[in-house]
Amino acid sequence: MSTSVVNVLAGVIADVERDGSIRALPLRGEGRMFSCGGDIEEMVAAGDALSTLVDDELRVAESMIPQFASLPFPVVCAVQGAVAGGGLGLALAF
Repeated sequence: MSTSVVNVLAGVIADVERDGSIRALPLRGEGRMFSCGGDIEEMVAAGDALSTLVDDELRVAESMIPQFASLPFPVVCAVQGAVAGGGLGLALAF
């Protein structure tokens, strides 16, 4: 998952935790695939800082699964098309 996707998902968690009206959270990809893995252009642009970029993304992404799991309502991944990379871990968690 790209940094922007990881950040959006982290924001979703914060938003839904504050909203007492939510009864379920469906997660789906945009377009033909649920997740096609990391953003190659972002990785190439990171250059020598690639390992730091990947470590930071993994740290945030790994912390999201327990946060999603602790929500007081079901989280459902609607997987359409391909799923790879961090999106696969997210889909398998639910």
